[in-house]
Amino acid sequence: MSRYKKKIAIIVVSLICLLLAGNLIYKNYIRIQNIFDQMYYTRIRTHYDWWCGALGGFGNKATSFGIMPQIEPVSRDEESYYTSEGYFENVYLPEYLGKGERLSIGCGRNTGTVYIEAKKQFNEFTIIYYYDYDIRTKIMQESVECYNADEYLTDIQGVCKMAGEFGLSKEDLIEYKKYFLYDKLLTDWLAANSSRFSVSDWGNVEFVEVLPSVDNIE
Repeated sequence: MSRYKKKIAIIVVSLICLLLAGNLIYKNYIRIQNIFDQMYYTRIRTHYDWWCGALGGFGNKATSFGIMPQIEPVSRDEESYYTSEGYFENVYLPEYLGKGERLSIGCGRNTGTVYIEAKKQFNEFTIIYYYDYDIRTKIMQESVECYNADEYLTDIQGVCKMAGEFGLSKEDLIEYKKYFLYDKLLTDWLAANSSRFSVSDWGNVEFVEVLPSVDNIE
């Protein structure tokens, strides 16, 4: 091989290495900055993922929820429907939750969001925790709602008042929040998926809460 061809080969190999390194840095550190980014991009495959996968398997694989034993299996028809609609939902199997509980995680391709809903139903009272995460702003917004046979309340003061009427304190509401979001979803997802994030270190995300942080729970 001539000296010229060797130089060309070195340049080509160097460019390929730079491309692969750039792809890995972009995928793992620029695009994915927190655990909810990782949940989103390992549930929804974008054009980038397909393109990189075709070049050598460097795109994200949409399997992070499918490998969790707690998640209800999605049929091929359901997945095809989700793909066409751009909204992907994953629901916990009842046997992994307590009585009257429901936990689901949705990802919206068209909206760039992760949506978490946790519900706890008591005899005459139901409380619902909502979490909306935007992959562009890196903001996750918490809201809490509740209802009984006569009322549906969305403000936290009303929620706490109604909960108190049914024997639940604000501390109880915080404990249920900790149970659903931290002890169940985040813990279970991390047990099935490798990640540089953790339950206590989400990465670059602003969490706007209506209930106090679990760090304040003794």
